[in-house]
Amino acid sequence: RGAYSIRHVSAWGRESDASAVVRAGADAGGAVVPADAPVTPGAGVVAAARYGPVADVRMADPSPGKPGVRDPAGVWARALAVYGVVLAVLLVVSWQVVARYTEHAPGVPPVEVSGRWFWDGWVRYDAGWYTLIADSGYSYRTGQQSSVAFFPGYPTVVRAVSGVVGNTPLAGILVTIACGAAALVVYHGWCRARLAPQAAWAALLCLALYPYAFYLYGAVYAEALFLLCALVAFTAFERDHLVLAGLAGAAASATRLVGLAVALGLVVGVAERRGLLRGAGGWRWRDRVDLSVVRRRDAWVLVAFAGLAAWAVFLWHRFGDPMLFSRVQEAWGQGSGPHTWLKRDFLASV
Repeated sequence: RGAYSIRHVSAWGRESDASAVVRAGADAGGAVVPADAPVTPGAGVVAAARYGPVADVRMADPSPGKPGVRDPAGVWARALAVYGVVLAVLLVVSWQVVARYTEHAPGVPPVEVSGRWFWDGWVRYDAGWYTLIADSGYSYRTGQQSSVAFFPGYPTVVRAVSGVVGNTPLAGILVTIACGAAALVVYHGWCRARLAPQAAWAALLCLALYPYAFYLYGAVYAEALFLLCALVAFTAFERDHLVLAGLAGAAASATRLVGLAVALGLVVGVAERRGLLRGAGGWRWRDRVDLSVVRRRDAWVLVAFAGLAAWAVFLWHRFGDPMLFSRVQEAWGQGSGPHTWLKRDFLASV
């Protein structure tokens, strides 16, 4: 009846995987959301109320076998078991391929790895660049393929681990394995909170067995770290841990350029959660944007842009060009700009 104002009711708490149930007191103009209505776990509640505040936010125990059941031990066990089986198969396959196939990628910095007879399959192609960066830092040669094309998040972690294990290629393999396994755990936990057990299990298998998931199982590439950071960022955001969401987003944007999409996604999430955009209004932006609903703590999601910003500042200070990571793509026969960043040619061919 009439015009309703949108209010956000936080449903976060220690039992964030349970179903949230919201009801309004009788003096608030009647029920806003039925008292027994389940709400998407971890997403909060947007309630429309005509009178007064929404009252009595409580958590209901979910039924076994339904979305939202808290089973952290099961989530960890299933995800790690799947990861372990796929990793074991790929290790054997890689070992046999290396024993029978001696092709080397031209133009890629060679990598000397201890135990090459077993590990060599994981340190091919761009792995040489990441290993070179972890060992020697960044360099740039005009018109030539250069290490500045690769973002610093992954090689920075590899360098830190290399200081412990004393072998940079092996450190890269270990970082990828750790991040890949953690990504499957976070992803399965997210699915288990929203889907029935069978659907969550199927989603886990789809990710673990997807052909390009090869890069989650030991290849010295940045994909596993990026996926983990993106999953943590959005999972933390849904649980209202905005500091963690911003920091994970910053790590994502420091690891891959597509991390910019993660940062933008967090900003859009805040706008949607707070009802920042009005549905109707004049042509001026002030008529369509209600900044009064934004809270000070929401600014933490802007930290997600810090990874990309810090990388651009470094390139500007060191080489005089903050966009050098884009311009150097021409040395690989690729243009610069969103067309290349978003892999449009690849997606068109698929």
